[in-house]
Amino acid sequence: MRKVLDPFEPYLDISGISCVDARLKPNTPDGAKYLFKIPPNQSFAVTVENNGSGVKFSYDDLGSITYALRHVNGVDSMNPHGARGNGHIICLGTSLSDSIAIRDALLADPIVGEGTSGGQSVTLMSFDGKLLQVANDAAGVTEFLAYKPQYDILGR
Repeated sequence: MRKVLDPFEPYLDISGISCVDARLKPNTPDGAKYLFKIPPNQSFAVTVENNGSGVKFSYDDLGSITYALRHVNGVDSMNPHGARGNGHIICLGTSLSDSIAIRDALLADPIVGEGTSGGQSVTLMSFDGKLLQVANDAAGVTEFLAYKPQYDILGR
C-alpha cells in the first residue's frame, strides 16, 4: 500500500515509517478504518520490515506495539487501570508464511508475549489479491475467502 500511496518515496514501505497514531482519524486508504471498519482509538497500525532474511522490528515498531497493548481501547491488555482489552494483534502479509514470520518475531519479545497471552490473541491474515486467509488456532478460526470483485479492475 505504501508504494501505491507514494511510489516516489521507497522508504515508506520499510519498517517504522507508517505507524499511525490511534488517536487520530486515519486519512489513508490503508488505515484500519477502511480495511477493517474499525473506529479511531480502537486499532494501531505498524508496518514492519521483512526482507527475506526475517522480520526486523525497529525500536519505534516495538514501542508502538507496546503502546497499543497499554493504551489503545480494546487492545490494552496491559493497562494498569480500568477494564483491560484483549491484546489482539493481526499479523497481515501477502502470504501466510509472512504472517507467521511476523507473529514469531512478535512473540520473541517478552512484553508482546505477555500482552497477547503467549500469542493466543494473535490472528494471522494474508491477502494475495485473490484469497484472504484468516487463522487463529486459539480461537478455533480458519477462514478462506475468495476475492471476487464486482468489477475486476486488475483484469485477471
